[in-house]
Amino acid sequence: MKIRQLFWALAILGSIIGGATFINGLMDAASAPQQCAAAGFALCWAALPYVFARAADEMVRLSASTEAPATAETPAKKSEGVGWNEGA
Repeated sequence: MKIRQLFWALAILGSIIGGATFINGLMDAASAPQQCAAAGFALCWAALPYVFARAADEMVRLSASTEAPATAETPAKKSEGVGWNEGA
């Protein structure tokens, strides 16, 4: 299993755990601050694995782009007439 697939599997698992934490926290809470705390914990369970999965995807994408062949086109420079001062 590739590292990015592992991180996305953890993100899905985190969202499931976060949803269960949210529902359980809302059912067991006796006041609004307790509901807010449950929502915060649920958000952490869902958001943090997602952030790590996106970071892993970006690292894989960047490592793949650095391994591109040397014949790839280079981006245009500002001095070539592309950009905000094109008409100047």
